[in-house]
Parts: sequence; C-alpha cells; structure tokens
Amino acid sequence: MQIKKMLTPYQINGCEIKNRFVVPAMVSNLCDADGNLTKEFYEYHRAKAQGGWGLIITEDFGVNPTGVGYKNCIRLYDEKQVPQNQQFTKMIHSYGTKIFAQVFHPGRQTNASVNGGAQPVAASTIPDAANRQVPHQLTVNEIHTLVKQFGNTARLLKEAGYDGIELHLAHGYLLAGFLSLRQNRRTDEYGGNLENRLRIVREIYHEMRREVGLNFPITARISTVEDTIDGRKFPETMAIIKELEKIGFDGLSLSNSEYTPYTPEIISSGFTPRGYT
Repeated sequence: MQIKKMLTPYQINGCEIKNRFVVPAMVSNLCDADGNLTKEFYEYHRAKAQGGWGLIITEDFGVNPTGVGYKNCIRLYDEKQVPQNQQFTKMIHSYGTKIFAQVFHPGRQTNASVNGGAQPVAASTIPDAANRQVPHQLTVNEIHTLVKQFGNTARLLKEAGYDGIELHLAHGYLLAGFLSLRQNRRTDEYGGNLENRLRIVREIYHEMRREVGLNFPITARISTVEDTIDGRKFPETMAIIKELEKIGFDGLSLSNSEYTPYTPEIISSGFTPRGYT
C-alpha cells in the first residue's frame, strides 16, 4: 500500500505531479562561469527525468550577477537567459516530469573570488566563519531593490517554463541570515522581533506572487535548526513555519544546519543519524 501511495499523483497549488518521488535541490556545479546551462547540466537532469521522478528541484538560481555563492552557480535575471531555460524545461516535460527552480541569495556565504569581486552582503556586518569577509549590511533601499530582483527572477522562471519555485531560507544564506538572531543584529524594521526578521521573506513572497499569479506554486526550504553553539532551535523554527504558512507558501522542504566549520553536522545527508534534529 505504501508503494502504491508513492505512485499516485498529487497537487501543489496549480501543478499536478505524476508521483511522489522528488529530487531535492542539490548543487551540480555543471553550469559555466556565467551561470549558463551546459550539455552536462542537461544530461544530469535528463537522467533523473528518464528515471521516472515526478518532481525535480534545481539547485539555487541567483537573482543578480553578484548574488552567487560558487563559481558555476546557475542564475536567471536577464531575458537573454530565458531561451536556454525554455529548452531545458521542455526537455524535462517531455518525460512527464515537473521541475521547480530553487531561488536564493548567498548573503555572507560567498567571497569576491567567485561573485565578480563584490563585497558580500548580509543582514548585519557579521562575517561568515568560512569566508571571513566582513559583509556589507544591506540598507533598506537595497533590500527593496533585492525584493524586486527576486520578483524579476520569478517572472523569468515562469516565462522559461518552470512549474514552481522553492525560495531558499536555509543553510545560513541571506534570507536565513535575516531570520537568524545570530546573524541579524539590525535595529530597524528588518531586525529584532520575529515579525521584523520575517519581513524580507514576506515582501519577497508577495513580489514573486505578484509576478507569477495565484496558481503558480511557491514553496520554501528552511533549516529546522542552525546547529551552531548559539543557533536557532526547533521551537522557534516551528513558530517560523506557522508564519510561513500564514504568508501563503504552498509547501516546505525541511533541511538543517548552515555552512560553517564548527557545526557538528554540516548539512543533512545520508550520514545524519535517524531522527536527528
């Protein structure tokens, strides 16, 4: 009966998926240095679609030229990038598989050697333990610009034929940093209490929703715990999850931790103990 259930279709907002097998977002590092799709990227995902997966979620799309966390990071912020993505989604759809695009900004978890020489940005001027470059604290006007950039990428993703979006709120990246009391020391409307720390997420969601319409799936990925000495614990995550549901997200992908060298379990993997929180 469990196997039969796995093979039945299910719905995420306006998107029907043929079965319950999902490939979560995983970095392939198979794009070129400008974030363009390559033959290797196509074939990597083709193999999964051919294998019968109902839903594939891509790795993290950058929303502007410097918002990338590694050299070959995929990105979509210009109309010129749409045609190659249209070819890609058409190929995935030919196997009856649906494809969501994860969207992110690395925040402080990048450095000038991979993001075009830009200073990393973050909620506050607290450096990442691995990259160690002091980030620029985003101004309110810069936050408003970034919100628009997320909306623009959402519009282009829909135009390119993607079936949904997963907004990345996990693993210590920019939006995770705004949610985190460890990273977010702001005293304006984007810091302090939970409502303020969620403000940028709420604004991005509504900007994306305005661009893609009511029936297009928008989901989120969040770390259940930060897994650092003074990091967020599960009870606060539950409060955040309840707020994400109120905002309107159509689904959640739960992961854990952030990318820092002093975490006991860096990112959830096959080696993570069963039931680990």
